[in-house]
This record gives sequence, structure tokens and C-alpha cells, in this order.
Amino acid sequence: MEKNTIKAISIYATPVLTFSFGIVKWTPTDLKNLQTKMRTLLARYRFHHPRTAKDRLTLPRQMGGRGLID
Repeated sequence: MEKNTIKAISIYATPVLTFSFGIVKWTPTDLKNLQTKMRTLLARYRFHHPRTAKDRLTLPRQMGGRGLID
């Protein structure tokens, strides 16, 4: 179930943000806040432990990560 959820986020949510990069000027602080909100939501719904490494979300699954597109 976890793999399917991460794949769904990568397929549906990431293109919306990717499209907005040409229109909205994102500051590094905004992007950092967005990643923090994503991690807290995943931790709230028990898809990602709050004390795991932050980089583990974006690592490929073959390397032991979750495979979320950053």
C-alpha cells in the first residue's frame, strides 16, 4: 500500500508543482516549507516515520528510499 501511495503522489501531485515553477517564483524557503508539510502529512497518516532521514523520501526504492519525486 505504501508503494502505491508514494507512486500516486509522484504521478498526480508533483506535475502540478512542476507546472507552477514557470509561473510562480518559488523561494528556497517556500520549497523547504513545502517539503516539511509533505513530511508531516506523511507522518500523520503513518506512511513515513517522523524521525527517519529526510533524504530517504527522495531516494530511489532500489537504494532503500521511498522513491518520491522531489
